[in-house]
Amino acid sequence: MQKFGGLYLGCPQWHVRQWNESIFPPKTQARDALKHYSKVFNSVEGNTTFYAVPPSHIVQRWTESLPSDFRLVLKFPQEITHERLLDQTALQQAQRFMEHMSPLAERLTYTLIQLPAQFDQRYFNRLYRFLMALPKQDSQGYERRYAVELRAVSLTQASPQSPGLFEEVNQLLSATATERVWMDTRPLRAAPEPWDEATQIARQRKPNLPVYPIGLGPSPMVRYVAHPDIQANKTWLKPWAQVFAQWLSEGRQPFFFAHYPGEVFAPQVADLFYSLLQELMPDLPKRPLWPSERQTSLF
Repeated sequence: MQKFGGLYLGCPQWHVRQWNESIFPPKTQARDALKHYSKVFNSVEGNTTFYAVPPSHIVQRWTESLPSDFRLVLKFPQEITHERLLDQTALQQAQRFMEHMSPLAERLTYTLIQLPAQFDQRYFNRLYRFLMALPKQDSQGYERRYAVELRAVSLTQASPQSPGLFEEVNQLLSATATERVWMDTRPLRAAPEPWDEATQIARQRKPNLPVYPIGLGPSPMVRYVAHPDIQANKTWLKPWAQVFAQWLSEGRQPFFFAHYPGEVFAPQVADLFYSLLQELMPDLPKRPLWPSERQTSLF
């Protein structure tokens, strides 16, 4: 964790072929990507578990590839969150999922509950029951925490049409010791036309919701979806750097995940964010050199 001085920094996945020319050594194979990724960043979103639960030998490979101070933030499978909408059978599946991931030990502190747009205030009681029933420790005694990303418009903005609802959401999450995740897609939506294919797909898939610099617990989380022009992101990253500097000064350990259309330049966006944070907090450690930056010795 000391790699970034209390900050957990990463991308939404750990392998993109084009990263072989930046954060990976040339010709890195997919099976070795996570090991090399963990030398550059100290956290990652495990989006793969949203689509399928990995077999036990893959979970074991992840465990063996990662140092103990690395943090995976895995998503609950979509069957739990999107198809069953956290009903009683979903809870049973969630408990089995957490036990299946137990070999990760301390590397899996947080698990992400990403909810669909139809999951609104009608499901408050279901969300509360689900969060209260989730295991707070695994069978080995390692702590388990949870973070929720809400995508219903009524739950993601302070609105005069529903006064008090926004605060009610925050109170529910605070009462269950659950972090609230913010996905910031403003930079993506500020990209001028014409859009390339990756940007167009990202605009279609990512929610268009307001964001607030609110951290409910010890590890606030922000999922930042970048403008295709890397340097243009300074407009949004500078305010976020100020927020994160405040969180770090309070002793929190926040997470920042940098997304980029197609993810090719997600590491560069994460690096830009960290450089802006270092300007505000000069005592933060230097980030690890990327393979593309290392000079080959002549001797």
